[in-house]
Amino acid sequence: MKRLIGTFPSAIRRMSDAILFYFGTSSADISLLPPKAKFEIVHSPIDTHGWEFVSYQWFEEKTGLFILERRMLEPDEVAYFEQLVAKSKLDTGTTRAADV
Repeated sequence: MKRLIGTFPSAIRRMSDAILFYFGTSSADISLLPPKAKFEIVHSPIDTHGWEFVSYQWFEEKTGLFILERRMLEPDEVAYFEQLVAKSKLDTGTTRAADV
């Protein structure tokens, strides 16, 4: 299991009902990744699901994705990502995602 404390996202995407933290790509670049490429996303709570980590990999033929790992975040990881959310709300658009 991969620990997420101290990791910095390569991109953050705010949606109306959730925030997504991308590692190894951004939402716009997922389709540009090569076959067999791996990337990870942390999802903020949505509907009945809490904070979640999901690791993905493209198939060799790049016709779809499969999930390598999926798990709920540990309490200390939730606190860490909640801090990132709070800091990102203060951002004026000049800070890289890794600096948030």
